[in-house]
Amino acid sequence: MDVSKAQFTILQGIVAHPDDPSVNDLSRMLLDLDTIQSELHELSRKGLVDTDTDIRRYRLVEDHTVIRESGLFAAQETLQHYFHKIG
Repeated sequence: MDVSKAQFTILQGIVAHPDDPSVNDLSRMLLDLDTIQSELHELSRKGLVDTDTDIRRYRLVEDHTVIRESGLFAAQETLQHYFHKIG
């Protein structure tokens, strides 16, 4: 599964956050709010991110099958993918 650099940054922010982060929490990663909201929508469409609509906090989907199959958290493959994109 291909994700943009911004989407990957957001996924890292979600994983690293001690709780489910809000858009404001994620905006501290040097991305503007419009980009974050747009990319969160796209990550949700891809089945990687869920939101708690009552409090607008984001988390990885509970069914980790999609995440495992995406290979996004397979460090070596992920880093190689991004290295080749910039190389």
